[in-house]
Amino acid sequence: MQTLFKLLIILLVLTLLSQLGFPWGNSSTHQDITKAAIENLPYNMATTFRPYKTWLANTSTDNGVRTGWAPNETYFHYINIDKSPPGYTWPFANVPRNLTTYLSQYGGYSAGVDPYALNSITIVLSTAYRNWNQNKTASNFTTCLYWMTRVSHYCADLHQPLHVTWNYDPNGVHDRYESNMLSTYQPALYSAMSTGMIYQSNPLEFAFSIISVAYPYYPKIAQADTTAYNIAHSYNSTYYYSLWTSTQSFTTTLLNLAAKNVASLWYTAWINAGLPVPVELSVFYSTLDTPINKP
Repeated sequence: MQTLFKLLIILLVLTLLSQLGFPWGNSSTHQDITKAAIENLPYNMATTFRPYKTWLANTSTDNGVRTGWAPNETYFHYINIDKSPPGYTWPFANVPRNLTTYLSQYGGYSAGVDPYALNSITIVLSTAYRNWNQNKTASNFTTCLYWMTRVSHYCADLHQPLHVTWNYDPNGVHDRYESNMLSTYQPALYSAMSTGMIYQSNPLEFAFSIISVAYPYYPKIAQADTTAYNIAHSYNSTYYYSLWTSTQSFTTTLLNLAAKNVASLWYTAWINAGLPVPVELSVFYSTLDTPINKP
């Protein structure tokens, strides 16, 4: 009876979260970013992880589901970087890079901590890579894959303009833009193996640079929403066509940038771990049973 009760609670949480939507809207957007990121990796990394592309892509959405029960998980997906007080403005060079200082100035975790979480998880991923390099067990490899998905999710979230502003839902557009619109108009993402990633010596500063790129687009989303509603007078197919027409260019650019930047952080963690590992080792891992059991 207790097991059944727990199952019902889990199903209820999943149902509520499916209604709320994932960051970057629907799960397929995060999945597409993750898949494209793999193809942006250098050859030896791409060869090693490509057999697990589907698993990595599917698991990259678990972070959204995990929001229902993990402490502070909700705050890892966004940052209200322009919150007042303290009232920092774009390009946010003065926002504290120290988490403790940031929390004291912004009033705690509720303002979101995505860039700090992303930096920490990139370090954890590097440790996972290093452990795997020293002891190449299937379990250690699975741990690498797991942390890769978390890096992918939180990095991708920073490219969503409405995830990096206090005014995250002007006139209720947040879900219409990132979920409903992208479910209808799903752009194809571009991949360029070995040329789509750059080593980042300072992942935290890199995360803030992503915010500076994405942030200026959030007023454009609000403006596009107003224009679309004035044309359609309802949130119908005409509205979404107008919203997509107005936002398609920068939305596609940000999604492609997300794939490149996810690959960059994976590659950064890989290099910091003392890798690359010879390509031939990927042959062993391609024989692992799928789906992989998550740690």
